[in-house]
Amino acid sequence: MKFLAVVAAGVLAASAFTPITSASAAPAPDRWSHGHHHGWKWKKVCKVRWHHGRKIRTCRNVRVRW
Repeated sequence: MKFLAVVAAGVLAASAFTPITSASAAPAPDRWSHGHHHGWKWKKVCKVRWHHGRKIRTCRNVRVRW
């Protein structure tokens, strides 16, 4: 219970120091608006081949644009 009281006091103190903004403040810019969330990523590509009746799988990582 002491911990809860300390946390609550910290939240109250922090809220006292934050400035009160009006509702007409401009919204924060959207960081995904210009298509920056697409880019390069690694993708595992596996190829299966048969050698003397046995299945041999070879995998490698390739960079793909998504």
